[in-house]
Amino acid sequence: MNLRVGWRAAGVVMQPSTSRWFVLLVFLHAATLPSLLPAQSWVQRVTPAAPSPRNRTAATHDLYRGVTTLFGGYDGGSAALADTWEHNGLLWLPCSTPVRPSGRWGHAMAFDSKRGRAVLFGGVDAGGMFADTWEWDGFSWTQRALSSAPPARGFAAMAYDAVRGVCVLFGGASPNLASLADTWEYDGVAWTQRSTAGAPSPRYRAACAWDEVRRETLVFGGGDGAQVLGDLWAWNGATWSQKATPTAPSSRWDAAMAFDGNCGRAVLLGGADATWAADYGDSWAWDGVAWTQIGGSQPPARHGAVLVHDVQRRQFLGALGRNTAGFRSDTWALGPSCSRSMAVVVPPIVGLTARFRYDYPAAAGNQHFCWTLFTPRQPAAFALPIPGMPTIGLCRVDLFNQLLSQGTFLDGSGSQQALLPIPTNPAVTGFQFDVQSLDLDLFTLTLRWAENDAEVATAMLQPPVANFTSTPASGNAPLLVQFTDTSTNSPTSWQWDFDNDGVVDSTQQNPSWTYTQTGVYAVRLTVANFVGSGSVTRQSCVVVFVPNQPNPTLNMVAIAPGTFQMGQVGVAEPVHQVTLSQPFWMGRCEVTQAQYQALMGSNPSTFQGALAPNAAQRPVEQVSWTAARAYCQALTTGEQLAGRVPAGYQYRLPTEAEWEYCCRAGTTTSWNTGASLGAGQANFAGSLASSTWGNGQTAVVGSYAPNAFGLHDMHGNVAEWCLDSWQQYAPGPVTDPFVTGTFGRNYRGGSWALNDTAASCMSAARNSFAFEFLSSNTLGFRIVLAPIRNP
Repeated sequence: MNLRVGWRAAGVVMQPSTSRWFVLLVFLHAATLPSLLPAQSWVQRVTPAAPSPRNRTAATHDLYRGVTTLFGGYDGGSAALADTWEHNGLLWLPCSTPVRPSGRWGHAMAFDSKRGRAVLFGGVDAGGMFADTWEWDGFSWTQRALSSAPPARGFAAMAYDAVRGVCVLFGGASPNLASLADTWEYDGVAWTQRSTAGAPSPRYRAACAWDEVRRETLVFGGGDGAQVLGDLWAWNGATWSQKATPTAPSSRWDAAMAFDGNCGRAVLLGGADATWAADYGDSWAWDGVAWTQIGGSQPPARHGAVLVHDVQRRQFLGALGRNTAGFRSDTWALGPSCSRSMAVVVPPIVGLTARFRYDYPAAAGNQHFCWTLFTPRQPAAFALPIPGMPTIGLCRVDLFNQLLSQGTFLDGSGSQQALLPIPTNPAVTGFQFDVQSLDLDLFTLTLRWAENDAEVATAMLQPPVANFTSTPASGNAPLLVQFTDTSTNSPTSWQWDFDNDGVVDSTQQNPSWTYTQTGVYAVRLTVANFVGSGSVTRQSCVVVFVPNQPNPTLNMVAIAPGTFQMGQVGVAEPVHQVTLSQPFWMGRCEVTQAQYQALMGSNPSTFQGALAPNAAQRPVEQVSWTAARAYCQALTTGEQLAGRVPAGYQYRLPTEAEWEYCCRAGTTTSWNTGASLGAGQANFAGSLASSTWGNGQTAVVGSYAPNAFGLHDMHGNVAEWCLDSWQQYAPGPVTDPFVTGTFGRNYRGGSWALNDTAASCMSAARNSFAFEFLSSNTLGFRIVLAPIRNP
């Protein structure tokens, strides 16, 4: 939503005593007037009427009324000009002024935003120079009778310091054309000369602007009659300091300068060399650090032009001036180099809090106070009435039931989020709204609006969809579990049943619960808001293991129950759902030669001895299914005597379902490594071939990265015996499948051998040996501590 054209066109009368809050109301009301799209580069504005050709006139932008005011100038004739014009964003309009300053040029003007007046000082006519002070309130000129004033001068630099509330005037030329270097300030009552050691060198025809972001008055260039200058200075109210400018416009005088607080930049336009033989047609931007030349189309070269920044329309307005072709009467506009925008972060839903983001140029966020407005959308422009602004922050306006966010200061980060609670009222469902920023500079009383508004419609809150997470999902008793509500549609009440026995155990949003008994627990959550409720039950949500831990030397990994899709199309079919209902442990690695030797007293492996370094930590192989079962039985017996085997559990070979569940570790791809298996991820297809073992050999267990369950070598190294007999999969879901009594014994995982390609190592790939007593140096095993299964 743009601020609009000036108040003269709107017929609004504002008295000089207008308060700051009334100024705010006036700016808001300006939204009713037609919009002028800002130019994005220098674009000529052609108007039916315009000031006559002239240069060395003066202009300033009236923040209260949204117009640019221009007075006087020189057209080469015998008499100086004394007319007053205003530009309202669309048109130049002449003002009838029975009382006015005498005709002049080379005078200075600035807008006093504290008192709502344009201030004019000094200037030149054919008879000499002036030292008078005049004020324009939008309706009439008034000469001020002051006890003190700067000596008569022309071509001085002047800008309004909105923080300190004074017009700052520097330098100029005296009646005898001597260059001046004095600094004066006007507070609306009197002029006061300031002591300024270290001020810029004497000069006149310098360009001047107030930098409202860095709170300082800028003076650029000018000349002293002998030379023109290209230096940049800043006055902070106490001292002058010269700015370092690694790049800068060429030295010049009679340039024009204005400041854009929306983007935090000053713009310099035109100027001339020392003899006016060369005029400049360039424009430059100062961002507080460096000058940057503005590209694109430019107005014709000129000097003695005027340049103001039209705050409401976010554009610079440059006009008039002179070049070798003569005096000019054209008007040009330059749009913003930055943008301010509104965006929806969380859309408005009845009964909830909407969130909107206001993005602004970070450099321009200093000391700005910002609200977010939420207003019913209208088919045409409409007023935003805030009668008297009785409160700052959250308030309502009766006419449109308008909402404002809690106002906050912009922090200079470039983005601010606002929260707007939407009333719990189903009747406002479906209403169309516009969201806008109200960004007020408290020092200059300048409003900045986002270039866009965010158009939104309120939605009705829906019943919540229950959801939650639990951490950890498994462990030994006593087990402390943290539950976190992740339900949608903003529930306002929660009922937790941590063992699904029908009893509400907690009404907190994110409770914790300690499980003291072993078991597999289902958890139920029921949530509600003011329009409905929802619930979810998670089966096997928490698994509490028996307190007996496996022998740490066996290096086992705890495996929680779960459901997965077993098999793979084209590899092992049909693909079917399998649920493992009980927790178990699986060996982190394949059984090593050292482990087998220690328990069974022998080592049948091929890869041992001097030709197989680190053989003890390689997997045992050349072990039959029968021998692997004997190892498990011996291990069970020893661990039972040590009291480390839970009741109903045994050490055994994994079932095919247990093996594939652990191999996949939550993946659904062909390998747990993803869509491919490489030589750096597993020992397969002869990847460790050598001069001794040409077809490949085993690797030390754990040489390759584990899967998501922490298990190593589920692909390759040695294939691994499973407990099951061979049988074709049956369709449909099954729980804890186990096959026995048929012909052959199964093995999984692929091996080191040259003919065991990546396809042989797939998570779903199945193989079988016809006889339980057969063995191979490609075949080993790993153990599980799991519920008893008798093959």
